Amino acid sequence: GECINAEYGAVYRSEATIKCVQGDGSAAATDCSAEATECSGPKFVEYTGMTAGTYKCGPCADGTEATCEKCTGAADTGCNAVKEKGVDFKCMDWENKDDKF
Repeated sequence: GECINAEYGAVYRSEATIKCVQGDGSAAATDCSAEATECSGPKFVEYTGMTAGTYKCGPCADGTEATCEKCTGAADTGCNAVKEKGVDFKCMDWENKDDKF
């Protein structure tokens, strides 16, 4: 909510500033501007991995839904934290000979 002090013409906001991971994702989440309500960053795509992109305060740019993921910000932690990598997996290399695998 907002509280307006008529004597000084000041507006006070009670919402907490959110934190987002920013830049290349190597640093801890930091405070965003008071207007920010969302964080965004690279998106994990199955069988491909992480898309290229920057972690930031604010929503994804228009038309980047396939490569950017957004989340609702929080005051205590960055919702767009870098995702931990799991163990790489490899598919078997099967060959079809004489209609048999």
